[in-house]
Amino acid sequence: MNPIYAARRRNNIIIKFLCLGAALFGVTWLALILFTLFYNGLAGINLAVFTQDTPPPGSTDGGLRAYSAKDGAILWLFNANREFTTVNGVKASGASMDGPGAIVAGGMLFVNAGYGGLVGRPGNVLLAFGLD
Repeated sequence: MNPIYAARRRNNIIIKFLCLGAALFGVTWLALILFTLFYNGLAGINLAVFTQDTPPPGSTDGGLRAYSAKDGAILWLFNANREFTTVNGVKASGASMDGPGAIVAGGMLFVNAGYGGLVGRPGNVLLAFGLD
């Protein structure tokens, strides 16, 4: 056999086994995740999640909502589609939340209101909510 073809064949076999190993690794983790979901998580899935209208926490209407993990009910609602008094006195208006999602850090919830990228009304507010 030609040495070039022998090298190609050897490389092909090596690559096939590496691909097979990567696929088995991924399928193993997928099986573990699905097992954990079915073993621990099915009790937390409620029919209301699939039957009720549950918009994302930040939406293009400027509404920020917190939902109950138990039954999907709205626990808290904040309308960010309005004018705000800022800490430094600069005029600011909230609006659509058509961008990155809310961030939770240090016991605070941070969300930008007025990211009217593709839809909605633009604004310029970064809102910070605490537990106080």
